[in-house]
Amino acid sequence: MNKKPILYTSYFVIFLLLFFAEKNMGIRPFALGFFMALLFCRQNILVLCPLYAVASMLVSPTAINLVFALCPCAVTLSAYFLHYKLKKKITMLFLSIYTFLSCLPLLIMFTADIYQITNTVITLLGAEAFMFCCATFLQPLLTRGLKYKLRHEERLSLFLFLTALFTGVSYFEPFGFAVLYTVAVFAIILCKQTLYPLTLTAASVFGLSYAIASQSFFALALLVCLALVAMSFKRNNIYVTVAGVILAFFGINYFFGCGVELMTVLPPVCGGALALFVPAGLVRKIKKIESVNLAGFSTRTLLNRDRGDVAKRLDRLSQIFYDIQDILKADLNRKKTNYDEKLITREICNKCCNSCPNSGVCREKIGDTSYAVSGLVLAAMESGKATLLDTPPMLTSQCKRVNTLINSTNDIVSRYKKRQQIEQSIEQGREMIITQMGGVGLILEKLGEDMRACVSYDTLLEKGIFEELCRVNILADDIIVFGRNKRIDRITLNVKEGDAERAEIAGILSDMMQQKMIEHSRENNIKGNIVLHYIVAPAYDIVYGDMALAKEQQCGDNRKAERISEDKIMLILSDGMGSGQRAYDASMNAVLMIESFYKAGFDHNTVLSCVGRLLGLREEEEFNALDIVVIDVRNGTADFIKQGGRESFILSNGGVEVIQCGSLPLGIIEETYPIVEQRKLSDGDIIVLISDGIADSLGVDMVKEILLTSDTVNPQVFAELIVNNAERMCGSSLPDDMSCMAARVIKTENKL
Repeated sequence: MNKKPILYTSYFVIFLLLFFAEKNMGIRPFALGFFMALLFCRQNILVLCPLYAVASMLVSPTAINLVFALCPCAVTLSAYFLHYKLKKKITMLFLSIYTFLSCLPLLIMFTADIYQITNTVITLLGAEAFMFCCATFLQPLLTRGLKYKLRHEERLSLFLFLTALFTGVSYFEPFGFAVLYTVAVFAIILCKQTLYPLTLTAASVFGLSYAIASQSFFALALLVCLALVAMSFKRNNIYVTVAGVILAFFGINYFFGCGVELMTVLPPVCGGALALFVPAGLVRKIKKIESVNLAGFSTRTLLNRDRGDVAKRLDRLSQIFYDIQDILKADLNRKKTNYDEKLITREICNKCCNSCPNSGVCREKIGDTSYAVSGLVLAAMESGKATLLDTPPMLTSQCKRVNTLINSTNDIVSRYKKRQQIEQSIEQGREMIITQMGGVGLILEKLGEDMRACVSYDTLLEKGIFEELCRVNILADDIIVFGRNKRIDRITLNVKEGDAERAEIAGILSDMMQQKMIEHSRENNIKGNIVLHYIVAPAYDIVYGDMALAKEQQCGDNRKAERISEDKIMLILSDGMGSGQRAYDASMNAVLMIESFYKAGFDHNTVLSCVGRLLGLREEEEFNALDIVVIDVRNGTADFIKQGGRESFILSNGGVEVIQCGSLPLGIIEETYPIVEQRKLSDGDIIVLISDGIADSLGVDMVKEILLTSDTVNPQVFAELIVNNAERMCGSSLPDDMSCMAARVIKTENKL
């Protein structure tokens, strides 16, 4: 069936109602805004222009109104012709300009007094706003249809549009018969029977429309009360609802309104009678639209809608942070000041020599005094203070103000050094911000790549999972089997709270997916339901053990194993310089910051650079030797990140590989880069991290011997063996804190 005639007929009726509202209100924003919004939604301009002009002339058949009706048609037809020739897309910005041009007759003819100017301005601004409002809900309705729920902003735009539309109906009262009350009562009862949650909203639309037309809020209060009465009969049949609504209308009008005259009570009676004659098939169809929405189509649409647009926005946002980074870098390089002896010498000469009455004599005998003063400045810069012994002989023999010159030199050099320290501290903070800008840009870039990946679904698998769960009396709804880039690896389902702990769920999901599925997370849902999220089990898992001995009461080393993302586990050994509580606090600060940065998604260089600068900003010096391993349990790879950490070891297939150290500890210098080594892991591999206390006591060869000669596969036993042997080598007193972490890689059975 061709729906185009019905669609354009409805457009014509809407134009009539909007023009009727404009005629009675004295402003003209609605019909023009709706017309432009339809053009934005790619409706046929050759059909819309005649409909717009004819509807305008039917409502107000005057010569001046003919100008107002034809002007938008002429503007848009000309614009469409130009855009077609220039092959330019008509955007909302262009339509906004064409809306303004369509209002030019108003600007020319109706600006004689303040009243006309006010109405003209309201028309112009209102047409622009109403166009955006209509386009907001028309675009999704005309592209997706009615089976998908509208977003909040789309619902609000539709509410405003309907309010303007039924304002036109409010003015239509033939022989005193309020047509709006008939339509409102009919719509309230129909919504109660089909779309129950929208009953109060429908009443608000009609009430607000009549309030605008009558300039009284009595109708709004009346219709809202009628909606509440109708909703109170939720479980009753339509006859009871109609009777209750009509009686409520009589009562409210009798006590608060304009009595119960015939033309007052007839409209709601007609509306209730019309509601009784609505075919049952139509009611079922309307209910079916709502049931499709509730069945989860909105959730599925949300997952895959606008991903491309979001990815583009993330890319643009990422580029913004990269641009900020470049601008800050350029600005930092531009503002860096080099305090050399020439600059300081020039200031000293200007201060002392130029004001000295004997300066002319000095210049005649020794020439340029700056050459002699520069030696004094260099001595002050190197030793921190210049003395008479540092003064060149040519100055001591000629200068009459040597002591003043020396004191001025010391003061100026000291002032420059303090200024340089302040500027270096500021530059350090700026460099940290620059690094963070680049890190944030990288994160947003990766998020954009994730959003560009197409989300795929498997509806057949969803049906099979539903049937298998029902077979074991687990009722699940909103089952979504999905993945990205055609790799189906995730399942989300909504179950009752009492079924969420049942082991059969994981078993059925694993059987249907033919690979092991594990619960990743869960969320509380409404009405005692829980949303479960399952993912494919990773190919590897990690078990670890650790042991530490303290030189003093508190061990200064910190060890931690933490899952930083769905697929990655981080092992970190932070060795605070020295021992005791201060070393412990320093290493703990580093561990906590590094963990937070990694969980936020920053890369290795950004993490360690920012943490190093943050630690450098503290008044107390904090040096940390860091040994980090980030293990990808999905791919079986490990990144060894060393920032002053000692050697690491991998026991694999009867051999031991040593990961060498090399970089300086964190916090010693501002600009430092970690050493990063990547290795492919196998089932049964043992990873060992040690602190410098163990490395200095045992040495690399003895650690390798312990790993090769031990017959255990327990990582905790490996850690204890290494630490105990190191303690035995040191005797009664430990030279430093001793820490060891060991982790074993285990291949999981994720294939069934």
